[in-house]
This record gives sequence, structure tokens and C-alpha cells, in this order.
Amino acid sequence: MTAARAGSLDELPSLVPRGEAVRVERTAPGTRAVLAVDALGCARSALEVPGGWELSDLPPATYEIQALGAQGRRDTTHVVIPRWPGDSPVPAFATELSDTRGAERALGWLRSMRATLVQVYDWMKSYSDPEPPPGPYRDPLGRALDGRVLSRLTRGVGELGAVAQAYAPVLAADADWARSHRDEVLRQNDGVDEHLGEILTIMHPGRPPFLAHWLATYGQAARLGFTGLHLDTYGYPRVPRDGASNPVDMRAAYTAFLDRVRRALPGMFLTFNQVNGHPGALELPGPSMARYVEVWPPNSGWRHLEGLLLRAGARGSEPRILAIYPPDWSDRRGALDGAMRTLAVACLMGADVMMLGGDGGLLFDPYYPRHVTLTAPERRRVLAWHRFTLSVRDLFRRGEDTSWEEVTGPGGSVEVRTRVAAGPEPGSGLLVRVRRGEGWLAVGLVNLTGSARGLWTEPCGPARPVPASVGALLDDPERYRARVTALGAEAADGVDLRLEATERGTVAWVDLPAVRTFTVVVFKRPGARL
Repeated sequence: MTAARAGSLDELPSLVPRGEAVRVERTAPGTRAVLAVDALGCARSALEVPGGWELSDLPPATYEIQALGAQGRRDTTHVVIPRWPGDSPVPAFATELSDTRGAERALGWLRSMRATLVQVYDWMKSYSDPEPPPGPYRDPLGRALDGRVLSRLTRGVGELGAVAQAYAPVLAADADWARSHRDEVLRQNDGVDEHLGEILTIMHPGRPPFLAHWLATYGQAARLGFTGLHLDTYGYPRVPRDGASNPVDMRAAYTAFLDRVRRALPGMFLTFNQVNGHPGALELPGPSMARYVEVWPPNSGWRHLEGLLLRAGARGSEPRILAIYPPDWSDRRGALDGAMRTLAVACLMGADVMMLGGDGGLLFDPYYPRHVTLTAPERRRVLAWHRFTLSVRDLFRRGEDTSWEEVTGPGGSVEVRTRVAAGPEPGSGLLVRVRRGEGWLAVGLVNLTGSARGLWTEPCGPARPVPASVGALLDDPERYRARVTALGAEAADGVDLRLEATERGTVAWVDLPAVRTFTVVVFKRPGARL
């Protein structure tokens, strides 16, 4: 049984296993009801029990938990009910491993984020002998860490209900280990060892001896409180040779590595980094995995994200994470605005973003200890965007994505009367995406008017409010109503539609006075379900 302590709904675990009840203790005097609301707006009422309320048998989804009180007071949080552990991830990072106070602050931010998958970065004593001592030590780059703090952090992540993921480099070996295992080292086409700067030597991930060594070391991560592994790669090598100068097929090598790790560690939740989608069309071996794609130029535009996921092999409703590091902070306000639009664009693509974590941190660099630390007002803005994506994200990973065939165009059945694009092109005004489910149709709109070139790598200027009308051809329009959800505003449910007769049938319209940031319109029949 899962329970929230009095005073804060955010004390609820962020991830509650399927079939387990969510119990909410009385969080404030006068609370009169507790609801679980899904992305479609379907509300399930909690049963009042001694000392609080209980929600049982919630289907897998991301829910906004609402505690309703007097004078219209409403406290909210989010809870994920996954199909299996690690499903529907809310990703975050953690690097605070040197002092307990920093770890506790980080856990507070992760709780506010409702994180369900936390990558603990660079916790290792060394690449080839990762398990740290119980006290102070230094990581491979000389950063001072403490095994006691690591233990507190992994334990705290578990208390959130989240998966604590150990950062686990797939290809890395220390120089001494590589020198004594020359047959496992990958070489360039000129015979020089593959390496990452002067930090590490790159090994052959498909070679049985290296695989056995890797499993004997990183496979022990569970002893440190980890329940998952983030399998990191570097985007290269692309044309390596083995110790006998034979060409190495990296897709085959990675596939052999993943198959072996999946079989050896069935209880671990895994993510595998396909840097810029490499290797493409990679099959994931079984459940309890999420597709993870680190994004780099030339995939600099928001319009590149969808194609990058497809080339990587993403399909269906499998969990997918984009690791994106907005690099240009010359204009801090603009950089933050651009980063938040990246969250929204990824949400409409059915993906989550690895960008937030630490103690109020936002990534701009692949070495996670180097990150932007947000001010208190910035944290509030970021949480507003982040929580909004949690409220609507299931709409864009359920049903069928019909954006490219339905938005305006010949034969299209969804029209937005303003300047729009199905892909986020520069100056497009609004990005529009469409998802169809059983008895519902969702239209997501993100305002991109502040972006000069449609790039996630650049700061974003102030957005211009864009009035819009959203119309849809529906099977029985008189039975439909609309739900309009906008960032920074209360959701409006049961909105009447304006019906307009056309030569192609009756179009149901919703008029929006302005799309300022991120708005979602759902057309739904009575009884529609995610």
C-alpha cells in the first residue's frame, strides 16, 4: 500500500506499481475529495477510508492526483502507473555524490519533478573496477565523491518509487586494463587504439571475454542500491577493427552485448544510448527497456527529432527518451524558453527528455556535473512546463499519430485556421500534431513564434500569442464535446463545439482566443478511454 504523508501530495511515490493502491492521507483540513485524472480528462474518485482516501485498480497511465478542498482549493501532483517497471519514464539525472546535504536537495527536486527514472552519473571508482568504497573516493576524472552519499542517493531515489540507474559505459576501460587485454581493444583503420580523449580506451562490446568482465563488474550495481543501468556509448567508433585487423560490425557487436546483458540481468531496467540514432534500426531485446537517443548536430532542429527517433528504430508505444543539451546560454531567458519548447515538441513526438535533474539543474553539456543551476523563479517556470507535459503526454503515445496525413492538405480531416506546420519549421507559428484513439482525437499545438530558425541549439525569443480555430471531421459530431488544456490555465472540459456544414461534411470547431505556449484540444465522445 502506497501512502502520502500529511502536508504534501508530492510525498506520494512518483511511480506506483500496477495493481497497487494509491493511498492519500488527509493533506489539509477541509479536503472533501481526491481524484485521479488521466490525459483524456477521465476522473476516477478515490474511496474515503479512515485517515484519508484510496485509489484502487487504476489502469496504467500518468495521472494528475487532485485533492479538492474548500473555496476552490486544489492541490495536485502526478503519479505514473506503469505497464511494467520503468515504462512511461519521467527521466532525470543526479550528480550530487559528495555531501549528504546536496543529495537531499537533489532528492527534493527529483520529487518535485515526479521523476521515475534517475540516471546517477559518474559514480564509479574507475571504469574497469567501478564499485566504490564505503567512504570518500575519487571518480575517474578526479571528482571527490563519497560512497555513503551514493548509498543515500540510491536509497532516496527508491523511496520516491523511481528506478535508480547506474551510469554504465559500454565501451570503456582504464588504460592499465586495456594494456593487459589487447585482444579486446578496438582499433582505428590506421591501427591506433580507439579512445575517448586521454580518459579511456574503447573496447569491443561483442567479445565474450570483455562481456564477461563487464558483467562481473557493472552487474554488481544492484548491491549498491541500483535497480537499472544506463548503457552509454559515444556515437563512434563507426569503422573499427579488432586485434586481428578484421572489420567490426558495431550494430552486431552492440546487439550481442544487449542480448547478453538482458539475459544476465533480467531484473534491471535498461536504457541504451543510440547517439544521434547510431546504430540505426536497433532492436531492443525484450521489455524493461527504453529507447534512449542523445541528440547532436547536424540534428539541430526541432524538425529533426521525429526522424531521428524513427531512424533509431522507435515504433509503437515503446518508451523513448531524447537526451538534449541546449548549449547556448548567452541569453539565459531565451535559452530557458527554448529548452521548455523542446520539452513540449518532444512530448508531441511521443518522447520524454533527459534534460532536468540534480539540485535544480538543466543540462547543457554531456558531462552531467557541468549543468545550469536554476534560480527559484526559473524552477517554478520549468516545473510548470514539465508538469503540463506530464498531464497531457499519454495522448501522444496512445492511439495513432496521423499528423502528416490529417493536418489540412488535400483530404485532411483536421484544420487549424492560422499558419501551421505538422513539422516544426522556422517561422511556422504553431507546431500541430494529431493523435486518434477510440472515441477521441487530440490536437496538440506548441507556439514556436519566438524561434528564428527552429533550432533547439539556440535561445528562443518571446512568443507572439497566436489566435487559432481547430476543426475536425468526426464520425458523429453532435455526440462529441471538447476538452481544452492550456499551460497556465485550468482545463476546460465539456466544451460545446461549433458545427459548420461544408461540402465534405460537418466540421466541429473549437475557437481558441490565443495559443501562448502549449495547448491541447481533445475531441471526445462520452465513454472514450485512453
